[in-house]
Amino acid sequence: MRKQVASIVDFFDLASAQTPTSYELFKAGAKTIAGTIDLAQLLGQPVDGSALRNRYELLPCHSVDEFAINGDDLLNAGIPA
Repeated sequence: MRKQVASIVDFFDLASAQTPTSYELFKAGAKTIAGTIDLAQLLGQPVDGSALRNRYELLPCHSVDEFAINGDDLLNAGIPA
């Protein structure tokens, strides 16, 4: 729980200061983004929650499990370890 709260606060600080990159959205994940939007609403801060949610949903991958390739694929393609 403490780690999730820390992630929400860190992402809130980031989203308040600048537009998060796609990589930052990916790293944050859906739960942290949702918590950040809730925190912004509680504090009355101008964070565009719908834009954050939409940009996150448009990402091609939402977790490393969704990547199209893995280490075995690279080794089979002849890329050395």
